[in-house]
Amino acid sequence: MLTRAWGRKACSALAGSIWVFEMCHPWALFERKSRDPEDSIQSMLDRIYHHISRKAPIYLWLLAAMAAFGRYFTVSINVSDSLPGTVFLVQKGVKPGKGDLAAFRYNGGGPYERGTLFLKCVLGMPGSVVTATDRGDGYRDYFVDGQFAGSAKPLSKDGMPLAPGPVGVIQEGHYYMAAPNPDSLDSRYALVGWVQDSQIVGRGIKIF
Repeated sequence: MLTRAWGRKACSALAGSIWVFEMCHPWALFERKSRDPEDSIQSMLDRIYHHISRKAPIYLWLLAAMAAFGRYFTVSINVSDSLPGTVFLVQKGVKPGKGDLAAFRYNGGGPYERGTLFLKCVLGMPGSVVTATDRGDGYRDYFVDGQFAGSAKPLSKDGMPLAPGPVGVIQEGHYYMAAPNPDSLDSRYALVGWVQDSQIVGRGIKIF
């Protein structure tokens, strides 16, 4: 009773105000709430449209810049311990030189799928001489032009047999790839071997 009496008094006292009448009238309040979401959505759409209309040239330039970046560069995230660093920029179509980082597609087999992107350091170019010294128990030390390139193990950390990589003079269109980590899967193993030109994606640049 107290609530109804207060409501009648409030509405009667302020009957001259349309806004107060709507607040006091329950159906008017419901109607106002039901209209507000549509008005808000339309208003938001209008603001978005006007914003895009004003900024269209900027957005077009940004899209063009992103397309150009994707054509010539890609970003690679290193999730292994084979190389120091986490984020690398790959310059597509640029052939790496000796000592450069190179991004290439893995041929498949073992723990990785075919086409997996690898990042390694180029230790050997066409004409480089790869030699290996047997240490016993299946271990071999690899050298490229007399420079130590890493030791090959007979088994992976998961117990998978690992065949040693090739030795001799690297032929044209091939590269010896290596990484400083002792567990790196690189050219010291037959799974990678000497990487061909057709596998090369580009030259890698460490960002951080």
